[in-house]
Amino acid sequence: MKQAITFGIVLLIVGLIVGYAVFGKIGGRYVSILSIMGIHVKSVTGFFANVGDKFGAFDKIRTNIVLCGLGGLAAGFVLGLLYKKR
Repeated sequence: MKQAITFGIVLLIVGLIVGYAVFGKIGGRYVSILSIMGIHVKSVTGFFANVGDKFGAFDKIRTNIVLCGLGGLAAGFVLGLLYKKR
């Protein structure tokens, strides 16, 4: 069971990274991780992040990234249960 949890956490992190790499772009540029998390810097980029968030662009990005992470968690948990230590 400990091994399944470890595999799950590792593949959760990998899934989040892959999800960000695939879905974290708007207009050919990666969106700041802080903007995706909802932490906006009070600057011009923070203003545009707030505007983008009002149109729901970050909601779709967040959802896709979280789904990739959850897929990695599930796959890691299953692989950890199936993997037998020799």
